[in-house]
Amino acid sequence: MSPEQELMRAREFSQGLVKLAAPLVASRKAELLSKADGRRCPSCACRMEYLRGKKFGHERPNAATVEHICPRKLGGSNEQWNLIARCNLCNRSSGHAMNEWLQRHKYNPPWQEKKRMIQYLWVEVHDTFRAQELYPDMFASFQTKRRSMTTKLMEREVRE
Repeated sequence: MSPEQELMRAREFSQGLVKLAAPLVASRKAELLSKADGRRCPSCACRMEYLRGKKFGHERPNAATVEHICPRKLGGSNEQWNLIARCNLCNRSSGHAMNEWLQRHKYNPPWQEKKRMIQYLWVEVHDTFRAQELYPDMFASFQTKRRSMTTKLMEREVRE
């Protein structure tokens, strides 16, 4: 697997040459999630659970979710190579870290920064050790978000 197709699409997206990908079709999402049921999250190795037909939020950290490796808002597609099942906690942590990154760049990072982020996200979901080695700042941001979200979840459980 290579992020080259997504990098090319993201570049064209940033130049206004391609449109934002449509949301993922529900049947395709259900298929990806059902295949993830009982499998391990590629980032944290927890066992993911497919919650067919259930709405959930942060309170279900092990719920299987579909992640666009290159996010749609950076020009990512719905192609198979750009989709991966990941636990809810890792998906949300990655999303929050990326949103903070976008805010630091006032939602308009230069292409080289977008490219670096897309490359990091690709490595993050396929090889966390390599992500930590090659992109220590971005990996640290992801881990900080993950720890923060885990702490908040544990605090809520204690109160209930």
